[in-house]
Amino acid sequence: FNDREYFDIWKEAHNALVHWTKIGHLYVEVDYQKLVVTYPAFESLQCYWPGMQILYGNVNEAIFTFFEFYSLWRRYGFIPEAFDLSKGRLYKDFGRGYPLRPELSESLYYISTALKDDVWYIFGRDITENIHNYTKLECGFASVLDVSQHTLKDHMDSFFFIRNM
Repeated sequence: FNDREYFDIWKEAHNALVHWTKIGHLYVEVDYQKLVVTYPAFESLQCYWPGMQILYGNVNEAIFTFFEFYSLWRRYGFIPEAFDLSKGRLYKDFGRGYPLRPELSESLYYISTALKDDVWYIFGRDITENIHNYTKLECGFASVLDVSQHTLKDHMDSFFFIRNM
């Protein structure tokens, strides 16, 4: 941060997040007034978190969190938009797709850079190969409509090339 005031703000927010939303190595949504879990789900945008943990210096926690997220990647071949933690499965009606989000790869970059260990490239290769093998088309890449079926959707968000390639 290079600014003590902003770092103190970050630490306070981080400590509250860990205290109120962390379950194991995953994080859930909590009602800020009642302080109870409102949505026991993993959401794909959470994959940025191991990268933030690395930047904060929580290397071991970043590794554990990354592997929680990566286990979903291995299970489905992609990260679903949402996963019901209370039932241990995909939701039936929403969150089954993968719009080629880069957050897991970005966190992997931070981890591999911090640890300076080539073993992390194995995970990057796995992610890259799945994206290439299942979503690459003649005209670009397609989002995944349903990670359990690997069905594709005729759509590619602009962030894919900017942040994944």
